[in-house]
Amino acid sequence: MNVLLMLLGVAIVYLAVKLIYRYNWNKGLSAKLDFDKKHVVKDDVVNLTEVVTNEKKLPLPCVNLKFQAARELRFPDTDTNSSVSDKTYRNDVFSFLANQRITRKVPVRCTKRGVFRISGLEITFAGLFMNEINVLKSGNECEITVYPKAADARELKPVNSRISGEAQRKKYMLEDPFVFRGIRDYTSNDSLKNVNWKASARTGNLMVNEYDESVSRNVCILLNLEESGALRYDAVDEEAISIASGIAEMLVSHGINVSIISNGCDVDTHNLVFVQAVPGWDILIILIRHLQELIPVLLWKSIQNCWKGFCNWIPAAKKKNIFML
Repeated sequence: MNVLLMLLGVAIVYLAVKLIYRYNWNKGLSAKLDFDKKHVVKDDVVNLTEVVTNEKKLPLPCVNLKFQAARELRFPDTDTNSSVSDKTYRNDVFSFLANQRITRKVPVRCTKRGVFRISGLEITFAGLFMNEINVLKSGNECEITVYPKAADARELKPVNSRISGEAQRKKYMLEDPFVFRGIRDYTSNDSLKNVNWKASARTGNLMVNEYDESVSRNVCILLNLEESGALRYDAVDEEAISIASGIAEMLVSHGINVSIISNGCDVDTHNLVFVQAVPGWDILIILIRHLQELIPVLLWKSIQNCWKGFCNWIPAAKKKNIFML
């Protein structure tokens, strides 16, 4: 009789605890994922922060945090919580006391350019006795932008000198008063406004200032990402984008206005990429942002649309332009 009462008491306690956890395990339970950097360059390592909070007095002995990410986001090889197939599937285990928050930082290597998003975050709880499957879906979404890695400018210098090299200009027609070149003796053809009075007083002869002529150059980069057949060469496309990024960075550093036309499509809008030249370093940021979103398209459609965009751009372009193909 005592044994039966003891078994009955155990069964009542088992059912009570099971029902308490079944209906209360997800209350006050939340999870959040975020990258500590929103913009990185290819092959950079960034930390993925996992924050799971249990805001109740009920402890949770075993909670699984599951999500999937693009396989281009590589977790450390020593990490046993990830499996890679078509995507990277992550499964982290947490154990909570009452009113506890756990924060983890997992290093991730970005092996490919693009925009990567992590969504579909799930929290699973197997129950106190590990015989149930309870799922809590979270609407958390985070993304990271991976810019293409610019090709080494030193390797591109011989090619660039053949593509866009220009002879030094020695005849000055329109001098730029902001580009000082030197001082020389005054002649009858010089204007008095160019006289350097301090230098004239110091030398005893009239001296005039000389100025260089500043020439504005525009470079348009034509980036071809055609997909001409069943076989795709992703490595070639990625190298072409890296070279375009390296050339753009090198030209902007020399004060040259850069624009880009490509038959690749934006990954979100599927529109062809066309960026007009903007003076200064802002154009480099705009160019790199567009380059990281490019995807190849079919050959016939890409050539047709790219040529249409190129023809529309030509009338608005200045006469002095250099084209890099």
